[in-house]
Amino acid sequence: MKLNLLHPHWAACIALLGYGSWAALANSNYGLKVSLLAFSIQGSFAFVSTLFSGLVAIYIFQKLPFKPLKYAASLLITMTCLCAIPFILHRVAQTPNIFASMLPGIVIGTLYLSLLLKHTNLRV
Repeated sequence: MKLNLLHPHWAACIALLGYGSWAALANSNYGLKVSLLAFSIQGSFAFVSTLFSGLVAIYIFQKLPFKPLKYAASLLITMTCLCAIPFILHRVAQTPNIFASMLPGIVIGTLYLSLLLKHTNLRV
């Protein structure tokens, strides 16, 4: 059996560690408590959002009949959630450096979803 790291379940575990660590590092100048809070917020959200957005993107992609619309709708819906929700969570938690905490998620999330949809397209 071949391990598929693009599958939303595996990607979510990787996201938890990667994005959480980045958020902790981005806020390390503000002390351990703030760093751990940033890790918890960004890491938890990264896990849930990667899992959810991956599954939703695949679902939307498979249900829409017109190929360009499949890519555009899947990316637009999932990336809107990937940007709006953590921004709100960080604002509520008063994370000092929100943009730096979120930037890797925005960039890597877009790349991940693009690769996932391309891989899904090959299987459909």
